[in-house]
Formats: sequence, C-alpha cells, structure tokens
Amino acid sequence: MFLCIVLGGEAAIGEPARTVSRAEVPSAVEAELSTREILCRLEELGHLIIPEGALASAELTGEGGREFIVTLCRLACSKKMPEVAVACDQSLIFVSTNQGYEPLKMPGEILDIRPQPGRPPKILSSSFSDHAACPVADGVCNPLYEIRGGELVQVGIE
Repeated sequence: MFLCIVLGGEAAIGEPARTVSRAEVPSAVEAELSTREILCRLEELGHLIIPEGALASAELTGEGGREFIVTLCRLACSKKMPEVAVACDQSLIFVSTNQGYEPLKMPGEILDIRPQPGRPPKILSSSFSDHAACPVADGVCNPLYEIRGGELVQVGIE
C-alpha cells in the first residue's frame, strides 16, 4: 500500500493510493495488461500474473481525477516467475485526459504520495537520483515528481 502524508503546520494523513483489481481499470490500462498477457503466451510462458499491489489508483494531478498506476516489476508470466525483486525499474502512471487515459513512464515504483493544497501531489520514486546532487552523506536520494500538464516533472530529491 502507498502512504500519503500532508506536511505542513499539522501533519495529517492524506488519501492513500488504493489497490484496484483488473476489472476496475480503464480500457487503456486493460490494453497494456492484455498486450503483456499476449507476450507471455506467445513466448509460451503461461498467463499473466497480476499480484495484489501491482495495480493501484490515486489522485496524482491535483485536478480531482483518478490516475491508475501499474508497477511493472510486480507483473510476471506464470511459467517464469521473477526472482525476488530488490527494486522496480519502472512504473506506468495512466493520467486522465479529455481523450481518455495516457501512460507516463516513471522510473522506479511509488514509495509515497504527498498531497499539496492547490498543487499536484509530490510523488516519491524508488529510483536513485544523481548521487553527486544528493544532500545526505550516504548519497542515497530518491527523486520527487509532480504531474504537470500531462508530463512527469522531477521537482526535487530526498
């Protein structure tokens, strides 16, 4: 489960991303999952396995809609189960637009969603940022993103 925390005068817990089932996703997300299912079968690797937590929904643009998140490293073909993943290299965020849902690629997986009043929430990614720019001694920092105008924009590191 993803956690959302509002930072400010009083710390409060925001609305977390909600795990969703395949039956709840919009057609653009279903098309992505169907393509991956077809690839599993074409390579004779069985059917697509979508474990709990691989699909989620959250408000990520500050516009009141719901975006859908697919954590790609959680998906697997049934005959080729991955080894235990240390880190996810990419997630897809399907952003609600007038034309439907459009995918954005985000490095890593979502660690935290931080609502900001009147602005898009900040999204903390599990990917590593530029070690030279990291303000902490151990050099391990994660990028913070916002979705602005349908694009994923890095707005800081932590």
